[in-house]
Amino acid sequence: MRAPSEWKSFTARYGGAAVCLAASLLLRRAVDPLLGARNPYTLTVLSVLISARYFGIGPSIMTTVLGAAAATWFFAGGWAALLGPQFSLVLGFYFLVCGAAIWLMEMQRRDHRRAEENARLASQRLADLQRETAERERQQSVSAKLRAIVESSEDAIISKDLEGVIQSWNQAAERMFGYTSGEMVGKTMAALLLPERRQEESDIIERIRHGGRVKHFETVRLRKNGTPIPVSLTISPIHDESGKVVGASHIGRDITEQKQMEEQMRQTQKLESLGVLAGGLAHDFNTASWATPAWRWRIYAIRKPRARTWPRSCRPASAQPCWCGRCWRMREREGTSSSLPTCRSRSPKSPLSFAPPFRARSNSSWISLPPPPAWMPTARNCSSSS
Repeated sequence: MRAPSEWKSFTARYGGAAVCLAASLLLRRAVDPLLGARNPYTLTVLSVLISARYFGIGPSIMTTVLGAAAATWFFAGGWAALLGPQFSLVLGFYFLVCGAAIWLMEMQRRDHRRAEENARLASQRLADLQRETAERERQQSVSAKLRAIVESSEDAIISKDLEGVIQSWNQAAERMFGYTSGEMVGKTMAALLLPERRQEESDIIERIRHGGRVKHFETVRLRKNGTPIPVSLTISPIHDESGKVVGASHIGRDITEQKQMEEQMRQTQKLESLGVLAGGLAHDFNTASWATPAWRWRIYAIRKPRARTWPRSCRPASAQPCWCGRCWRMREREGTSSSLPTCRSRSPKSPLSFAPPFRARSNSSWISLPPPPAWMPTARNCSSSS
């Protein structure tokens, strides 16, 4: 079954051939008084040539047959003329000429179609070549950018095949390990591995060969001078255009400074812990020692003695000792414990707090005393008699 486009082409070709035949018959009818019955197929051959040139072999054959029948009927005297030997010779010559013309025109059309097809293929090939060239230039530009990124990276980027042979070695790897690209490309990673970590590289290659990915992990590698270097590695598989794993990419970062900072932080935390422990021990010692009044008197005796001047409101010969702040400081300053004066303060307002005023300076540091024990009388016990 023909498609609609094919039907349109078929109708146009055969319709065009029919129009050419009709035009040639009308023209022959017009010149019939001049030609008569001598040349009935002259203009019909012209329509056959036009049909063979522009409409193909099928329409041209149709034009040949229908043109012969119409010319014989209208211009040669009818079907009876076919019985004459001379007319049969003319009709045979007509078919020979039309056949040769159709064959030549068909060969020309085929050559023309072939030339057009070759031109179309050449144009398409040229377009494909231009597209491939543009794509290749774009890939080269991208590759150049990627190479620039790899070379300017601060991380060591190393590629190797599935046998462990190094294929590329960037400048960061040269700075990190001390080996140049010429020294490492074409060799294995054995020069960078510690003896106890050689199995680690084999396990990595085996995992990459099966399409796995080695995420971030920390390990130790060797520099050219033999010193170990802590590195952080990420290893990924390299695929070709078909998706097959053909190698592995190593991205390594020097974490020496990070390890040093971690060690400093651990030392700082240890010192802080020791400081907290020492502070706790000192606090416990101070609490245990300053709870005894004898220790407080001994520390206060360090201070420079001053002249004994009792407050006017205190009487040294009193039967009830005075424990107000002024009498206490006077007694501690003089180192006296026998004379316990009685204060004449008439209105002691509140019990005396010993912690703020009772401080001694020893070894360039102030030490606060705890409050007095419960058995110690306060200023409320002082006599208010005048």
